[in-house]
Amino acid sequence: MVQFIGGMRWNDQSEFLNSTTAGRYKTPMMIEQDLTLAYRWKKWNFESGINNITNKKPPFVASGVDNSAGATYGSFYQGRYFFLQAGLNF
Repeated sequence: MVQFIGGMRWNDQSEFLNSTTAGRYKTPMMIEQDLTLAYRWKKWNFESGINNITNKKPPFVASGVDNSAGATYGSFYQGRYFFLQAGLNF
């Protein structure tokens, strides 16, 4: 799976938006790549994967909470992580 977020221009809210002050901060485009493998054997389901393969971190956005935009870049906060799971169908 691939998630793409295009680059953006942000205003730090210290000025009114007009053609000269718009876009005071710029963030680059972000691409997150995930890989998941699944296998079914009889009644068992096995799944493993890696999320955020390239370990991208969220860009800086002026914020009083987390120095980024959690609603937009929230999936980048954890960084790279691996998972394994097994399930049984009855």
